[in-house]
Amino acid sequence: MQILVAKVEGYHFDDEIFFHQAARICGISEVTLYRYRQRVNFGDAAVHKRGRKKSTHFADDILRDELWELDHRQKRSLGSGKLREKYKFLVPKETMDRLIREVRAEVNLGKLDKMIKVHWHCPHLVWAMDDYFYMAKGVKFQISQVQDITTKYKFEPLVRKRSINGKDIAENLEKLFR
Repeated sequence: MQILVAKVEGYHFDDEIFFHQAARICGISEVTLYRYRQRVNFGDAAVHKRGRKKSTHFADDILRDELWELDHRQKRSLGSGKLREKYKFLVPKETMDRLIREVRAEVNLGKLDKMIKVHWHCPHLVWAMDDYFYMAKGVKFQISQVQDITTKYKFEPLVRKRSINGKDIAENLEKLFR
């Protein structure tokens, strides 16, 4: 644009054409020409990149701490609009979007882990019981399998040709845990 300003000034001073006519010849408006000339005279660039200025350095840790305090849902983070407004001149929109996505993913993964993982600290505290049928050589068996959740140890199964009732299960548990 500095070349364009020099060209318009050349038309004005050398060919004695008015600035508004020289600007039209170059394909810009008179107001734009004056704005460019003023910037060039002050030693500034004639044209600046559009949009707000990007911050060159910003401590993401401060923003991350504030993002962790928000109420994060599956696809939205409640309160993120206020944080965007607060930091809109310091943090570019793309960076803010990326940070919100990262923190939301971390928080939601932590929530998911808490819902799925169960830690048992003492063996023989919690058991799982599975009852199922098994057919072998035309004979149908009902099997009751007991497993210790902590150690993942499977106890000897209770096997009957007839259906297993509550009394059979109680006797089997007494036998297993003596």
